[in-house]
Amino acid sequence: MLVSICVPVYGVEKYIERCAVSLFEQTYGNIEFVFVNDCTQDASIDILYSVISRYPEREKDIKIIVHNKNRGLAAARNTALSHSSGKYILWVDSDDYIEKDAVELLLDIQRKNCSDIVIFNAKLHSRYGYSTLCYPSNISKDELLYGIISRKYRPHIWFFLINKEIYNKYNIRVTEGIDNGEDYLTTPQLLYYAKIVTMLNRELYNYDDTRQDSLSGTFSFKRDNQEWEATLLLEQFFSDKEEQYRKAVNIAKISRVLNTIKNICNGYGNKQDFERYNAIKKMIPHQCYKGIPMKYIPLIIINDFRLACLYVKGAVYVKKIMTIFSKLR
Repeated sequence: MLVSICVPVYGVEKYIERCAVSLFEQTYGNIEFVFVNDCTQDASIDILYSVISRYPEREKDIKIIVHNKNRGLAAARNTALSHSSGKYILWVDSDDYIEKDAVELLLDIQRKNCSDIVIFNAKLHSRYGYSTLCYPSNISKDELLYGIISRKYRPHIWFFLINKEIYNKYNIRVTEGIDNGEDYLTTPQLLYYAKIVTMLNRELYNYDDTRQDSLSGTFSFKRDNQEWEATLLLEQFFSDKEEQYRKAVNIAKISRVLNTIKNICNGYGNKQDFERYNAIKKMIPHQCYKGIPMKYIPLIIINDFRLACLYVKGAVYVKKIMTIFSKLR
């Protein structure tokens, strides 16, 4: 069975070699590698070609698609998908890498269960060390889907080996321009239509969270607005579907509001934008507290910008201290 590993490439000259080596050294042979050069301005592609030259047996299976201008992550994902030929899709971000037996193990589980989606675990590499990213064991598809929509669980698309037929049959693509929140928009749709979802309790993906300039590692109102757009599009998708998922979207909308407030208070946004802060506060439907993470409740109750800043900055420091102590044990 042919598997397409799809890799968007932009600004990753420090990481692309590690990523490519982990792909080309897979123990499974029948793999197509689809790299999308999103008009990167650094040496990422030169380094990629250098790595390819070390694996001549893989060259015939490698596609490098070039955008004529920088179009963003969402467009790169769509381009990779349209140029892929595999029955199953595996996404790998070019600053991350996978274990060498990842594809072999995933396909073994897929064949045994006739799975449309196989979910696996990841290793989170941060400045504070290493930890495991995973979903709860023995969770049902409905519970997982509800948790991802409501933002209780991570929506990362690289958690999944995906039957490409789901993408094509239901025309699931990312809206170009939604580069922050693109996985939150597509992952729930893929899970919703998947008939058989199987979990593999193995850490097969290595997520590098040490980059300070990564898309997920920084905050801007532009990216925050993209998250909002993704949430609203997901709301539209589930508008005629089961009530539990519509409720989950409402929880996500509230969490989105509170996350924006948190970032304003933490100094990532414009601290002088009091009007925006007050306007955002008014968007919170106070009757919908149920399902909101406890850490956000004070932000609902506090109406003074300075107190909200104090709470958020204090919470950040406490979290850092707890993380450091946990690593010292």
